[in-house]
Amino acid sequence: MITQSVEGLERHLQEMKVSFQIDPYVLIEIPLLSAPVVGNSDMELDLKGEFYSARGHPEPPFPAGPFSLAPQEGRMLALGLSEFFFNSAAFAYLAAGLLQVNLTDSMLPKMFPNMLMTVQAFASRPPMVSLQPDNVTVGLSGAAKVFAILPNSSLAPLFTLESEASLDAKAFISDMKLTGSLALRSLTLTLTASEVGEFQTTPLENLLKMEVQAIVLPKVNGRC
Repeated sequence: MITQSVEGLERHLQEMKVSFQIDPYVLIEIPLLSAPVVGNSDMELDLKGEFYSARGHPEPPFPAGPFSLAPQEGRMLALGLSEFFFNSAAFAYLAAGLLQVNLTDSMLPKMFPNMLMTVQAFASRPPMVSLQPDNVTVGLSGAAKVFAILPNSSLAPLFTLESEASLDAKAFISDMKLTGSLALRSLTLTLTASEVGEFQTTPLENLLKMEVQAIVLPKVNGRC
């Protein structure tokens, strides 16, 4: 009976699907890395969950570090998620081209009153998640290239800004559902190129902080 059960489990694991489409842009692969370890009262499965862009399978530019779970006696199921799991998802969406947006003139404040403008905003690096025993930090790096739209519809570069932001994330269970919240820890803007001369980025930085804290994060936290 035991031998038949083990053989049946082996067949099931060999036939198990390891690739799942998350959305039109990203998929996740969860292959079994080694043979299951069967104990007297439990069984351990060594799986590696990694996200990929549906455009291809570029590997993230960071390794998957060693990861292990402490023994969980008295629990039917224990699941551990590493930094690599979350960071590979961020890299997959970056590779899929989703972490970018074009802002049109109607969406921009009139910094240059007599010019039509457009902004190309994008993630300069994949978001990075750092897991600590009592805290989760999300690091974001982005850039924005601002252009003037000339009468012949061509684009003239005005300036480029780079931003660095750090968010604190918390996860908790509410009404039997896993939920969470984000809070802004820091945000900086740096002028890296300009065709219109040097200018202070502090007013823009303060305005962006206010919008993130008053508009963006409440909407995000309301969906978590």
